[in-house]
Amino acid sequence: MQHADLRAVWLRLPGHGENGPILEIFEYTHSHESPVLVANQHGFNHISFEVPDIVATANAVITAGGSRLGEIVDLSEEPGVGEITFVFLRDPEDNIIELEQARVNN
Repeated sequence: MQHADLRAVWLRLPGHGENGPILEIFEYTHSHESPVLVANQHGFNHISFEVPDIVATANAVITAGGSRLGEIVDLSEEPGVGEITFVFLRDPEDNIIELEQARVNN
């Protein structure tokens, strides 16, 4: 690998304390072109985030230059388990992200 010029952000994942896992996000100044990823291919292909408001978060991704890969989907689990709403998007760099919003049924 040649010298890389990049910006990085490290996000500590909630719920694990000061020594918990960290998500690293890099933005390279120069990059090589690669084929566009699809959600059902082998290997790492997307990352998922649980969000409190899926519509607002999806709109924020699109406003920032992302795009929608599909519609927002609602799934009901077994009675008493809950419901999940999800959507697949592309971020401004064409990475696939999934947003999820879960609700527990009482």
